[in-house]
This record gives sequence, C-alpha cells and structure tokens, in this order.
Amino acid sequence: MFRVEGLVQNPWQAQPIGFLELQLVGVDAQDRQTATTAGKAEAIQILTNQSAPFQLELRTSGSEIRVDLYYQYLFNEEFKAGLVAGPPIAGPRQYAQRRLGVVRDACSPPQHRAQ
Repeated sequence: MFRVEGLVQNPWQAQPIGFLELQLVGVDAQDRQTATTAGKAEAIQILTNQSAPFQLELRTSGSEIRVDLYYQYLFNEEFKAGLVAGPPIAGPRQYAQRRLGVVRDACSPPQHRAQ
C-alpha cells in the first residue's frame, strides 16, 4: 500500500478552480501502468490563496519504479463579448475550461518541498 497526502493551493489564479480530480498511477520499468487509484480534493472550489487537502492510497504490485500524479480541474475563463459567437451581452462571459496536468515521478526526493 502506498499513500500520498498533499495540499493543493491556488496561489495566483484570479478565478476559483473547482472539482479538482487526482489520479495516482504506478509505472514499471517498461513504462506500463501497474496500479491506479483516483480521488478528489476535499474542497469543491479553491479560491485565490486558499488550499485544500487530498489523500490517495494506491495498492502497488511491487514492480513499480515510479508513481505519476495526474490532475485535472475546472476554472472559468473570461472572454470579451466580441471574441465569441452568440448574442451580444454587456460585460465578460465565463466558460468552464478544463486544465490537465501531470507530475512525473511525484514521490521522488527532488519533488518534495520542505515547509
């Protein structure tokens, strides 16, 4: 069993990020997935300068050489009314955008940050 506990933070995004989903994947020497688990941040929305904890537990096969952490979340991107199709409105429109990311070898010593 492999446990990852962490804290996600929104240090600069002016728009709140929401519905943060995480996936932890064990990878063997042939770059094949050996185990996977998924979870969510405890907060539905993370506002600017806020944080939320998360915890993932992975049942490993024993052949893993690294663990990758994938994440995705939603945020609202502002557009000017003239840049998108549709009826004219006053002020900016907001559309939900999905952002994806990965932290390769998330549990290697260089990835850890002491606080």
